[in-house]
Amino acid sequence: MPYRIVICIVGCFSVVVLAQGPTRETFSQKAWVKIAPIYQQIFSHPFNQELRSGTLSQQRFARYQRQDALYLSQFSKALWILSAKIENPIEAQMVRKIAGVDHEQVKVSATRYFSKEMNPSTMLYTGFLLHTAHERSKEELAAVVLPCFWIYLQLATQLKASMKPNAVYYSWVETYSSDGYREAVEFMIALTDRLAGKASFEVQEQMLAGFELASRMEWYFWQSSYENEKWKP
Repeated sequence: MPYRIVICIVGCFSVVVLAQGPTRETFSQKAWVKIAPIYQQIFSHPFNQELRSGTLSQQRFARYQRQDALYLSQFSKALWILSAKIENPIEAQMVRKIAGVDHEQVKVSATRYFSKEMNPSTMLYTGFLLHTAHERSKEELAAVVLPCFWIYLQLATQLKASMKPNAVYYSWVETYSSDGYREAVEFMIALTDRLAGKASFEVQEQMLAGFELASRMEWYFWQSSYENEKWKP
């Protein structure tokens, strides 16, 4: 089974998280509160509940994987652009590491699960990511790629809590609740918080709006795979 994002954080990289003070609410805290109702709908979506129970059809899961490979080919591009926008060389190299490992995995996924075209939701989501990457600030770009990381960690952690190791989709869930993946997500959260901490109020508001919109698109991604979304007419 292909990993959606495979993380390898080597010892030569050290990430320094700047303390923001005990009474200051971080961007990530505000952002998660804002999308909490969206996340709850993602968690309760039939795709994910059937994945947890093992009743999700292989056909639906394969559809998801085909679209996911196409999505990731564009997501990795957005991460590479983010790395080019970041001034801190250690942080930039970490983002490239994540994007680079992910890009190699995409090649495997795309070969195994090739699909001739993106469905409308996948194209909408990837178009939004790349538009933000090319046209907007590094702060906004960090905010719109973050839901992809964070929602998967939260979702997998919750699903795993009620699954047995021999469950049909347990290995998929285990990937996104692993320590290595969690470290990568925490790095992306810390990076986004640092960028937001130095941004103006207006940019922070744009970051929140982008984070929320990307989170909504995550729901549509699950929905489109479950319902076999197609282009019409």
